[in-house]
Amino acid sequence: EADAMISKILQTSPLFDIKVVEVRGAKHTDVEKLKVRYAPMVGQNVFREINSEELMSDDPWIQRLEIKRSFPSTLLVLVIEETELISYRSGRVCMALTDSGRHIERDCEGVTINVTHTPLPAEFRNFVEMYNSMEVFRSRQLTLKNGFFTLNINGTLFVSTYEPDVFASNYTAYVEKISQRYKSVEKVDVTVRGKVYVKGVRNG
Repeated sequence: EADAMISKILQTSPLFDIKVVEVRGAKHTDVEKLKVRYAPMVGQNVFREINSEELMSDDPWIQRLEIKRSFPSTLLVLVIEETELISYRSGRVCMALTDSGRHIERDCEGVTINVTHTPLPAEFRNFVEMYNSMEVFRSRQLTLKNGFFTLNINGTLFVSTYEPDVFASNYTAYVEKISQRYKSVEKVDVTVRGKVYVKGVRNG
């Protein structure tokens, strides 16, 4: 009975009315839109049960939302977002590919990957693996097509398959051995396992 009385006091006391809804953890999510969405909670009791429908949002970046209470009168909305793996340009639109497989529209600032002919899903997965594990891809101009991709490294155009081990072994062979034979190189084809085709001017 005493517990019920305490519970009633907590749930009816103006001291515990929500005065602030604070949104945390948002990098891509529209925070102002979320604040408007949750504004009706202001004035309600901070101990009140909040159902899942009240937490729903159509923002594509949101993976899930969690509610925490900062007593006496602040409601914290924690945003857990999708994790961006790569960003790419397709036509006039830029997209982010996330760890859950979503393709979400984003701004084009800093985007260096251009998709002209959409790769197969398996090719896209392999490319993401390479991009996130090999330093050579960072800040380079890349073009993804169906079946192969191109990579511009200091003015030299590399043409490659989407097989990570083929690119890694052929690129290493080019850098460590083959490149030393050339004065200048225009194009390097590393699409075939164990084969590196070079278009350029050989040394003397």
